[in-house]
Amino acid sequence: MLQAMNSNPRASVTELARSIDVPRSTAYRLLDTLVGLGFVSLSATGGYSLSAQVRTLSDGFIDEAWLGPAWEELVRLGEQLVWPVSLFTCEAATMVIRRTTHELSTMSIDYGMSGRRLPITETAAGRCYLAFCPEGERRLILDMPAAYIGGQGTRLERMAMEEKLESVRARGFDTRLGGLVAKTGSVAVPVIINDKVLCCTSVIFIASALSLDRAVAEFELPMKAFADRLSARLIDVT
Repeated sequence: MLQAMNSNPRASVTELARSIDVPRSTAYRLLDTLVGLGFVSLSATGGYSLSAQVRTLSDGFIDEAWLGPAWEELVRLGEQLVWPVSLFTCEAATMVIRRTTHELSTMSIDYGMSGRRLPITETAAGRCYLAFCPEGERRLILDMPAAYIGGQGTRLERMAMEEKLESVRARGFDTRLGGLVAKTGSVAVPVIINDKVLCCTSVIFIASALSLDRAVAEFELPMKAFADRLSARLIDVT
């Protein structure tokens, strides 16, 4: 329920119940329990919202030291590009959003993106990781069902992916149009330190507002500059 409220702060109780697949009566009981625990606030008009106490749920979470400086640079990049940007790391054949400026960007259409896990082959950031990670790691990842939306990739899909990754290595970035997030596109670059992919960053845009060619023209150089800047800043941290 907390995740559903974080993803859609303006959702009604009916919408929240539908999103977590429970009856509305159960949703009300869950919300009342969370109010009693202090994690949710009840307004005078009967609406529910997350309270500041939800932040205590992450007090014991220890994250990598490099994410602090990376976040500072990500915010700087987001201000430059205007569109929301996200930082991804690879975990078990998936790409996890570690930091994002969705909540800061006026051009964002999504909320609650932090922590989302996406199949590595379906994202521009994931293909950037695959293109620049060691060959043995890449083969291992591509053998894992989690790397694909529908499970294990076919031999032809694997061959097509390897060809695409060659292009990503040559260009130093990758793109996506549609796919997992319909009506949007993205441009992604890897952040490489000492020949190792530390993370990847991606900018997402609305496809009806920008063509893919224009997005590449506008975003490629600033994003590569971001990756170089972050690599230089983190060389002694990681």
